[in-house]
Amino acid sequence: MKNTLLNVFDTARAQLQGGDTSASIGFSNTQMQQFFNIAYPELWQIMAQVQTPRVRRDFFHYLPSYTTLFDPFAIGIDDFAEPEQIEERGNVTTLTITGTTDTTPIRVATSGTGGLANNASVQIADVTGTTAPWGMWYITYLSPTLFSLNGSTAPGVAGTGGKVMWSGDRFLMMGAVRDMPYNQPISSYLRIWQWQDSQLRFLGATQPVQLHITYWASAIPPTNVNTELGIDDCMAFLATRVASLAAESRGWYEMANRLTARALGPKGEADGSGGLLRSFLNLQVQNLQRTIFVKPMFRSKAGLSTLTGDYIYGSFSYGGSSSASSGGGVNPSGGYYVVPVAAGVAPLDLSLGSVQEVTVTQATLISTPTNLQPGPFWIVLIQGGSGEYAVTFSADYIGIDPTAFSGTGVTVGMTTRLSLVVTDDLTITYLGVTYGPV
Repeated sequence: MKNTLLNVFDTARAQLQGGDTSASIGFSNTQMQQFFNIAYPELWQIMAQVQTPRVRRDFFHYLPSYTTLFDPFAIGIDDFAEPEQIEERGNVTTLTITGTTDTTPIRVATSGTGGLANNASVQIADVTGTTAPWGMWYITYLSPTLFSLNGSTAPGVAGTGGKVMWSGDRFLMMGAVRDMPYNQPISSYLRIWQWQDSQLRFLGATQPVQLHITYWASAIPPTNVNTELGIDDCMAFLATRVASLAAESRGWYEMANRLTARALGPKGEADGSGGLLRSFLNLQVQNLQRTIFVKPMFRSKAGLSTLTGDYIYGSFSYGGSSSASSGGGVNPSGGYYVVPVAAGVAPLDLSLGSVQEVTVTQATLISTPTNLQPGPFWIVLIQGGSGEYAVTFSADYIGIDPTAFSGTGVTVGMTTRLSLVVTDDLTITYLGVTYGPV
């Protein structure tokens, strides 16, 4: 069973009605919501005590050209705490949705299918009334104005409005900035974003773009019954606690006391000392204890660089092969970050991925990473465009072979990898030799 808001309500109703999930005795979703609004913050308080991983969610959104502002709350994202990362792509084709059905699979009606065929990949956003159709789907073509979403299930309510989107382009990672450079000219892509006053701000783009936004959820209780809560093992507590509050509202005190004791323990307090809330707390602690923490590697004093500066990076070979491997490089774990290039500068950011890809379509300066962290670190340089462009590094990069990193040494269309392992406090292991701060 999915941990959706509707399933919480249905499970709570079953406890009140002896297993009958109908709402005939008056416990509607609207009434259940007021009790859920009490139980949900109690759960989050316990999560905060043990510092469980934050709840991450994502969605797609269509941003028209020359648009500089987007408010997630305006499209019904009530629990948007802050963005984690944002991707964009252009050349987007869209269709306007006239309605979605409460069926399995969900059917989507539009004014036309725009040439879509069976098993086409689409993204759906901004449907009003239900979030069940939101996301990426493969479709089954039904008619010139109708298709169904493969693998979807009935949401409990029909939806209206929204957009169907698709594009042949790949998503590109956008960069977060603290201050928006409003004096910079706009291009066909947004490239950067700023989170300010609970809104996303952009420079704007000359074409519409499709956004893929991953965000951290807040403790604000969701109100759409199709919302997936994204919290493991929470169903038993939430449903029982909602049922106890509902029983108390009807004056069913014997049932309310029994359900409260089951949810919170004999004390009847939401402090994690007993009941299903205590069980939830124990599971969270056990999951945290299973997390593997990697101790930073010991930094040898041998082989430290005698050059001035912070750290050293070594060199790489041409033709798409890795300098650390004869097999064309290793694909490390930890994320793949397409570095945005603005005004000829590529700002690396290891916090967004251990692989940093830079497509060089002009003379490009590779700037210092904004975050260095333990683990593998790969720079992937791709020569794009119509010429061989110069690649240079900022002054903080020490020991770079100028014949490798300057000038036009890389063949157009080829991929070149610089393979590194960052261990701790800017220490780098390269081809078995450890270098460090000097």
